[in-house]
Order: sequence, then structure tokens, then C-alpha cells
Amino acid sequence: MSLAKSHIWVRQLRCSVTNAKRSFNRSTNAIFGKVGRIASEEVTVQLLKSKCLPIFLYGLECYSLLKTDLHSVDFAVMRLLMKLCRTANDIIYECRSFCNFLLLPTETLETKSNKFCKKFKCNKSMLSTLISALAKRFPL
Repeated sequence: MSLAKSHIWVRQLRCSVTNAKRSFNRSTNAIFGKVGRIASEEVTVQLLKSKCLPIFLYGLECYSLLKTDLHSVDFAVMRLLMKLCRTANDIIYECRSFCNFLLLPTETLETKSNKFCKKFKCNKSMLSTLISALAKRFPL
């Protein structure tokens, strides 16, 4: 008697970071529109960190994001720094160091996710199951 491979299909709730990126770009453009190039880079970075980054990362700690989504989040921040420092991809890491923007949003998301799960004494799979059940019960 041979054991056949069983295929277990696990439904997983996927999260799109498109709306988060859109909100982030909208908030950064609002700051650039008000401040423009008048303020120094340090002031602008502090505004972006305190006002725009929380908008971008809000609620993403609940989901287990794919590697492509995490790369997309990081790329949006890299593009912001390219715009702020008026540079291309080749020296953006030095600009990141200069602006003290070394903590990647992906690391920030992982930290926030761990704190969220610790607070509610759950793990990510339990959380995804709960959110999936709520989404089925209350469709948009």
C-alpha cells in the first residue's frame, strides 16, 4: 500500500499594497507641495517619517505579505528618497545613511507584526484565518 501525496489547499488572504502606496504617495506629495524645496532635507525627512510612513504601514502588520509586496514597499520608500535627494539608484544608500533612514520598512513591518501578534497572543496563520472568516461574513 503506497501513500499518495495529498494536496492540501490552504486559502490565504492576500493583501494588496497598492492602496497603501497610493496613500503614501498622496501624503508625500502633499508635504512636498507645502514645504517644497524651502525646508532642509533633515526637516523634510522628519516630516515624512512622522506623517507619511505611518500612513503607509497602517494595518499591514495584520497580513503576511509576500516577498514581492515587501519589495514593493521598500521600492516606494527608495523612490521617495531618490526624489528627495535628487539622485539615481547608484548612490541612494549613501542618501539613506545621510537621512538616517536605514531601517527598512520591511523590518519595521516585521517588528510591528510581531508586536501585534504578541499583544493579541496569536500567530500570523490564526490572524489570517480570522480575517478571512470576517471577509467572508461581511463582504464589501
